[in-house]
Amino acid sequence: MHLEIDYFSTLDKRVLIDKMRYTMNSRRQQILFSVIDEHIENSIPVGSNLIYEKYDISASPATIRMEMAWLTKNGYLAQLYTSGGRIPTTKAYKMFVDSIDREKEHKIKLPQVFNEFMSFPRECLKYIAEYSSSLVINFIDDNLLNAGLDVLLGEPEFYNNLEILQNLVNKLENIYDYTDKIIDSVSDNGTVVYIDKENPLLLEKCSMIISSYNISSKKQGIIALLGPTRMRYDRNIALINELVKILSCNNEPR
Repeated sequence: MHLEIDYFSTLDKRVLIDKMRYTMNSRRQQILFSVIDEHIENSIPVGSNLIYEKYDISASPATIRMEMAWLTKNGYLAQLYTSGGRIPTTKAYKMFVDSIDREKEHKIKLPQVFNEFMSFPRECLKYIAEYSSSLVINFIDDNLLNAGLDVLLGEPEFYNNLEILQNLVNKLENIYDYTDKIIDSVSDNGTVVYIDKENPLLLEKCSMIISSYNISSKKQGIIALLGPTRMRYDRNIALINELVKILSCNNEPR
């Protein structure tokens, strides 16, 4: 009986070790989210020493390197060069976005002019573009307004890569060809985030946040942010949600 208990105890330990080896845990997630935060901020590959020095992680530099190697092997990080730092993958950003607590999101205070959005749409969209570092697109019926192309093209993903830049400009010049895809991407459940090539324009290095707002009982408008994959998702989701709330309230029958 004693031997049987020891056997199962050893088996449990093996299961626990395997689980630690093959699954995401809180330390790995903390390291991953630190890499994402750093890459969002500076748009360059991130090394383990920087994570150790800058972020409050209870682990040695060697352990952080080991965990970043695990994150790379399991598809959360990518290493462009053998001796270089790492960047987050689409898989990592999906996990990051899923972790955002929509109930405790950023508090966004938009200027008073947004209460007159329909009278000053271009001014409002320009403000949103600059605040979010994104291109903002507004659809109402067959009418499309956008602002912030200059803001988007100022991001290093685009001015450092001619092929990606050309693809982006080509898609935006023909954006009416993608109107149906953008409309179909709207969800009845609120704001939706499409990361990297999952966005309706199929653009590499870009993500899109899309939501809709009520114009009348039978008509909706669509608002979307198109920005770099390393955008500030928490802030931009909160921004879109606040804008949708204002627009829907402004269009309620009085």
